[in-house]
Amino acid sequence: WIKSGSVKEYKYKCQLGAYANALGEMYKEKNMKVKKASILCMSTKSETPQEISCDGNELEEYKKEFETLCKEWHIKNRTNLIN
Repeated sequence: WIKSGSVKEYKYKCQLGAYANALGEMYKEKNMKVKKASILCMSTKSETPQEISCDGNELEEYKKEFETLCKEWHIKNRTNLIN
């Protein structure tokens, strides 16, 4: 079970931010805005999936957090993909 506030939950929510950013970019011409994102997580210790989700301001924060992590990675690895 993924605990609220854990590093694992943070990583999943960053992943949701990444997916929301990708969908927004793919459908930018149609002005599509992702308002909610969720992912189902399965544990080997349980047969019940756990839903991790973000919406509203929290999703916007994780979209920005993912962008920040990407920029930091590119800077650290000296790629030329950052404007």
